[in-house]
Amino acid sequence: MSPPREGERFKIASYKHDGKMHRTWEGSILLSNGSSYICGNDQIRVRESDGKAWITREPAICTFYPSEWFNVIAMLRLDGVYYYCNIGSPSIWKDHVLTYIDYDIDVKIYPDWSYEILDEEEFQHNSEKMNYPFTVITKVREATARVITLMQDRRGPFEQNFIEQWYERFNVISERTLPPQGT
Repeated sequence: MSPPREGERFKIASYKHDGKMHRTWEGSILLSNGSSYICGNDQIRVRESDGKAWITREPAICTFYPSEWFNVIAMLRLDGVYYYCNIGSPSIWKDHVLTYIDYDIDVKIYPDWSYEILDEEEFQHNSEKMNYPFTVITKVREATARVITLMQDRRGPFEQNFIEQWYERFNVISERTLPPQGT
Protein backbone atom coordinates (compact mmCIF):
# COMPACT_ATOMS: atom_id res chain seq x y z
CA MET A 1 0.00 0.00 0.00
CA SER A 2 1.36 3.44 -0.89
CA PRO A 3 1.68 6.45 1.41
CA PRO A 4 -1.45 8.56 1.83
CA ARG A 5 -2.12 11.44 -0.53
CA GLU A 6 -1.97 15.01 0.67
CA GLY A 7 -5.17 15.78 2.55
CA GLU A 8 -5.70 12.19 3.72
CA ARG A 9 -5.71 11.04 7.33
CA PHE A 10 -3.16 8.50 8.49
CA LYS A 11 -1.60 6.91 11.56
CA ILE A 12 1.84 7.59 13.07
CA ALA A 13 3.56 4.79 14.99
CA SER A 14 6.76 4.93 16.99
CA TYR A 15 8.64 1.85 18.13
CA LYS A 16 11.57 1.21 20.41
CA HIS A 17 14.86 -0.30 19.20
CA ASP A 18 13.74 -3.79 20.26
CA GLY A 19 10.71 -3.57 17.93
CA LYS A 20 8.11 -3.00 20.65
CA MET A 21 5.38 -0.44 20.06
CA HIS A 22 6.04 2.85 21.87
CA ARG A 23 3.18 5.19 20.89
CA THR A 24 0.62 5.73 18.11
CA TRP A 25 -1.25 8.80 16.90
CA GLU A 26 -4.53 8.36 15.01
CA GLY A 27 -5.89 10.77 12.42
CA SER A 28 -3.14 13.18 11.42
CA ILE A 29 -3.69 14.84 8.05
CA LEU A 30 -0.88 14.76 5.51
CA LEU A 31 -0.07 18.28 4.28
CA SER A 32 3.11 17.57 2.29
CA ASN A 33 4.80 14.38 1.09
CA GLY A 34 8.09 15.63 -0.34
CA SER A 35 11.58 15.93 1.10
CA SER A 36 9.85 15.96 4.48
CA TYR A 37 6.46 14.72 5.59
CA ILE A 38 4.44 17.54 7.12
CA CYS A 39 1.16 16.84 8.83
CA GLY A 40 -1.33 18.56 11.08
CA ASN A 41 -3.58 17.32 13.81
CA ASP A 42 -5.84 18.57 16.56
CA GLN A 43 -7.51 16.62 19.33
CA ILE A 44 -6.47 13.20 18.07
CA ARG A 45 -6.15 9.97 20.02
CA VAL A 46 -2.71 8.94 21.21
CA ARG A 47 -2.19 5.39 22.50
CA GLU A 48 0.75 4.53 24.75
CA SER A 49 2.54 1.17 24.83
CA ASP A 50 0.74 0.26 28.07
CA GLY A 51 -2.64 0.65 26.33
CA LYS A 52 -3.55 3.96 27.94
CA ALA A 53 -4.99 6.53 25.56
CA TRP A 54 -5.37 10.28 25.65
CA ILE A 55 -6.46 13.09 23.33
CA THR A 56 -4.10 15.86 22.27
CA ARG A 57 -5.10 19.25 23.67
CA GLU A 58 -3.97 21.66 20.99
CA PRO A 59 -3.34 21.83 17.27
CA ALA A 60 0.07 20.62 16.13
CA ILE A 61 2.12 20.79 12.96
CA CYS A 62 4.52 17.85 12.72
CA THR A 63 7.55 17.49 10.48
CA PHE A 64 9.04 14.05 9.80
CA TYR A 65 12.06 13.30 7.66
CA PRO A 66 13.05 10.28 5.55
CA SER A 67 16.73 11.14 6.02
CA GLU A 68 17.02 12.87 9.43
CA TRP A 69 17.28 11.27 12.85
CA PHE A 70 14.59 13.45 14.44
CA ASN A 71 11.06 14.73 13.99
CA VAL A 72 9.49 17.95 15.23
CA ILE A 73 6.06 18.47 16.75
CA ALA A 74 5.09 22.15 16.98
CA MET A 75 2.22 22.59 19.44
CA LEU A 76 0.24 25.79 19.00
CA ARG A 77 -0.78 27.00 22.44
CA LEU A 78 -2.29 30.30 23.54
CA ASP A 79 1.04 31.55 24.92
CA GLY A 80 3.07 30.57 21.83
CA VAL A 81 4.52 27.67 19.90
CA TYR A 82 6.17 24.85 21.86
CA TYR A 83 8.34 22.36 19.98
CA TYR A 84 8.82 18.77 21.02
CA CYS A 85 11.59 17.16 19.03
CA ASN A 86 11.82 13.37 19.15
CA ILE A 87 15.25 11.98 18.43
CA GLY A 88 14.67 8.85 16.40
CA SER A 89 15.35 7.01 13.20
CA PRO A 90 14.39 8.48 9.84
CA SER A 91 10.67 8.09 9.18
CA ILE A 92 9.34 5.60 6.66
CA TRP A 93 5.91 4.70 5.29
CA LYS A 94 4.67 1.18 6.01
CA ASP A 95 1.18 0.40 4.74
CA HIS A 96 -0.24 3.92 5.11
CA VAL A 97 1.44 4.32 8.55
CA LEU A 98 4.33 6.71 9.15
CA THR A 99 6.80 4.87 11.38
CA TYR A 100 10.06 5.56 13.17
CA ILE A 101 12.15 4.21 16.05
CA ASP A 102 12.14 6.46 19.12
CA TYR A 103 15.60 6.73 20.67
CA ASP A 104 14.51 8.23 23.99
CA ILE A 105 16.11 11.70 23.89
CA ASP A 106 13.80 14.64 23.28
CA VAL A 107 14.48 18.35 22.90
CA LYS A 108 11.73 20.59 24.26
CA ILE A 109 11.81 24.17 22.96
CA TYR A 110 9.79 26.95 24.55
CA PRO A 111 8.25 30.04 22.90
CA ASP A 112 11.19 32.17 24.13
CA TRP A 113 13.58 29.74 22.32
CA SER A 114 15.04 28.34 25.53
CA TYR A 115 15.25 24.56 25.49
CA GLU A 116 15.76 21.42 27.55
CA ILE A 117 17.24 18.07 26.57
CA LEU A 118 15.03 15.39 28.11
CA ASP A 119 15.44 11.69 28.90
CA GLU A 120 19.24 11.39 28.80
CA GLU A 121 19.05 8.79 31.59
CA GLU A 122 16.45 6.78 29.67
CA PHE A 123 18.70 6.86 26.60
CA GLN A 124 21.69 5.65 28.64
CA HIS A 125 19.62 2.88 30.26
CA ASN A 126 18.05 1.72 26.99
CA SER A 127 21.32 1.91 25.05
CA GLU A 128 22.77 -0.63 27.50
CA LYS A 129 19.61 -2.72 27.89
CA MET A 130 18.91 -2.95 24.14
CA ASN A 131 22.56 -2.83 23.10
CA TYR A 132 22.30 0.16 20.75
CA PRO A 133 25.02 -0.08 18.11
CA PHE A 134 27.74 2.58 18.16
CA THR A 135 26.41 3.98 14.87
CA VAL A 136 22.96 4.53 16.43
CA ILE A 137 24.45 6.24 19.49
CA THR A 138 26.47 8.50 17.19
CA LYS A 139 23.41 9.33 15.03
CA VAL A 140 21.36 10.16 18.16
CA ARG A 141 24.05 12.52 19.49
CA GLU A 142 24.46 14.17 16.07
CA ALA A 143 20.69 14.58 15.68
CA THR A 144 20.36 16.18 19.11
CA ALA A 145 23.04 18.73 18.19
CA ARG A 146 21.45 19.30 14.76
CA VAL A 147 18.04 20.09 16.26
CA ILE A 148 19.61 22.67 18.56
CA THR A 149 21.57 24.23 15.68
CA LEU A 150 18.49 24.39 13.43
CA MET A 151 16.52 25.99 16.25
CA GLN A 152 19.24 28.55 17.03
CA ASP A 153 19.61 29.41 13.34
CA ARG A 154 15.80 29.42 12.85
CA ARG A 155 15.99 27.00 9.94
CA GLY A 156 13.75 24.13 8.86
CA PRO A 157 10.59 23.82 10.96
CA PHE A 158 11.89 26.66 13.18
CA GLU A 159 11.90 29.25 10.37
CA GLN A 160 9.82 32.34 10.84
CA ASN A 161 6.28 31.76 9.52
CA PHE A 162 6.86 28.03 8.83
CA ILE A 163 4.31 26.88 11.42
CA GLU A 164 1.81 29.63 10.62
CA GLN A 165 1.84 28.77 6.89
CA TRP A 166 1.35 25.04 7.50
CA TYR A 167 -1.28 25.66 10.18
CA GLU A 168 -3.23 27.79 7.71
CA ARG A 169 -3.00 24.96 5.16
CA PHE A 170 -4.06 22.44 7.83
CA ASN A 171 -7.15 24.52 8.60
CA VAL A 172 -8.14 24.70 4.92
CA ILE A 173 -7.62 20.97 4.35
CA SER A 174 -9.16 19.79 7.62
CA GLU A 175 -12.36 21.75 6.97
CA ARG A 176 -12.71 19.85 3.67
CA THR A 177 -12.23 16.52 5.44
CA LEU A 178 -14.90 17.14 8.08
CA PRO A 179 -18.32 15.57 7.46
CA PRO A 180 -20.99 18.00 6.24
CA GLN A 181 -22.92 19.72 9.03
CA GLY A 182 -26.27 18.19 9.91
CA THR A 183 -25.50 14.64 8.78
